[in-house]
Amino acid sequence: MAQITANGRKKVGTFKKEFKAAYGVGIRIYNGVKFADDDASLASVRTEKKEGEIAINAKMLAGNLEKKFMEQLGVKVQVENKDGELADNSVTLASLCK
Repeated sequence: MAQITANGRKKVGTFKKEFKAAYGVGIRIYNGVKFADDDASLASVRTEKKEGEIAINAKMLAGNLEKKFMEQLGVKVQVENKDGELADNSVTLASLCK
């Protein structure tokens, strides 16, 4: 499984495709309480003005990834499981696609 990165310049749709290709599951990205538009940049949907980049790998726990997105980019995300439901926060990204 590949390591991918996320930063404010990346488009929501591009990141979702990269995430799905790398980990086999979806990720929900929010703009407030609604899903973010795929054409929006991650920076445009953040709730707090934060700059940075996140390196994501298969060993990360879903909950830690969600927390890291909020802390470092100010973006609310939720990882899905292979059924499209919200993933358990205590499982690794690698285990989600099995």
